Amino acid sequence: MINPAVEILNSKSLRLAAAVICLLTILITTASAAHLESLKSVPVPKDNPQTPEKIDLGKKLFFDRRLSGDGTMSCVTCHDPETGYSDRLAISLNYPTTKNWRNSPTLINIAYNNPLFWDGRAKSLDEQALFPMMSAFEMNQNLDFLEEELKGVPEYVDAFQKVFGGEITRQRVAMALASFERTIVSRNAPLDKFLDGDNNALTPEQKKGYEIFTGKGKCILCHTGANFTDNKFYNISVPENPVLINDPRVTATMRFTAKVSGYKEYRSLTEDPGR
Repeated sequence: MINPAVEILNSKSLRLAAAVICLLTILITTASAAHLESLKSVPVPKDNPQTPEKIDLGKKLFFDRRLSGDGTMSCVTCHDPETGYSDRLAISLNYPTTKNWRNSPTLINIAYNNPLFWDGRAKSLDEQALFPMMSAFEMNQNLDFLEEELKGVPEYVDAFQKVFGGEITRQRVAMALASFERTIVSRNAPLDKFLDGDNNALTPEQKKGYEIFTGKGKCILCHTGANFTDNKFYNISVPENPVLINDPRVTATMRFTAKVSGYKEYRSLTEDPGR
């Protein structure tokens, strides 16, 4: 007669063994595919080609505080060129009376990333650009109002007509911003030169670090490709900041974001659910 306890144990052991084999297979496959490469041309969508005029328009919009509801914030508020197109804050700035819950990632080389945001909800820069503007706890701008506000600026009316051949719309605002953001690229760094065959581009100490990074350090398993990322999401078990997580404004922002994103258990959230 088979002992039920032994049968259960064997079943758990088999599941554990299968999980280990699956994990090892993923690691081996990832390791064999992982590599670093120098940055190549920025990917550009067919329906939003780059032009100097569009890039210039996007840059103007990027620095324009009209994009926020109370006229005090622009894209550069959280993505400052002087601080690596981020803001060096643990939690990004927020609209008055609210509290943000995540920090601002750098925009340097952001054109190579997909998906975007810390939770991956945007698939392109063109899609991403509007989220912070209409976010209640970020720029808190009504997009219908923004269109009318920009149409009151003759320079913008002329610029949109020249660039897009038509009037100002939120979609075109996003396209112009995305075009500018695709120019924020770090090229021709010493590592790029090294990866392209210039063996003298790195110092001996840097070469040693490169060997550890791509070898026994196994950093390359996640930080791979031209932009040092595999564009995937991982739970690395970093604990929440207790000062922030106990702030009811942060809790409200977290649950609001989860709610509009379709997270079913949003009311019971006590920490960032991540992806």
